[in-house]
Amino acid sequence: MEHRRTALITGASAGIGKAFVNLLAKEGYDLILVARRRDLLEQVAARMREQHDVSVTVLPADLADIGAARDIFRQVEEKGLFVDVLVNNAGFASSKAFSQSSWSDIHGEIQVMITALTELCHRFAPAMVDQGWGRIINLSSHTICADWNI
Repeated sequence: MEHRRTALITGASAGIGKAFVNLLAKEGYDLILVARRRDLLEQVAARMREQHDVSVTVLPADLADIGAARDIFRQVEEKGLFVDVLVNNAGFASSKAFSQSSWSDIHGEIQVMITALTELCHRFAPAMVDQGWGRIINLSSHTICADWNI
């Protein structure tokens, strides 16, 4: 039996993440969708199942939470799934100037944009290497340091 490839997409409920969901489902990838709001993920999942006849797993998570990446990896393993393509698309951006932002907001932005992204790569990459195939796509629409309006 041929292995059907699976893609995990963060920030999958809207914008660029949702565009990746559509593209990969159209190409026949099974999907693991990650974003904060289960209701939006379920809507996207239902549409992909109907339009593209793919398997879709919904994993609501807030990547600003310290253990979120670990929990996502654990859930994927517990479900017996394999991630062939990882799309790190989740984003976080404060609309306040850096000097006016709370440490909580800045820490959340760093957690989502750097720490969780790096941890997901670190956790999923070894199996891709072992199988001899895999892809990791890291997107950034906002650079933390470059947008510090003091």
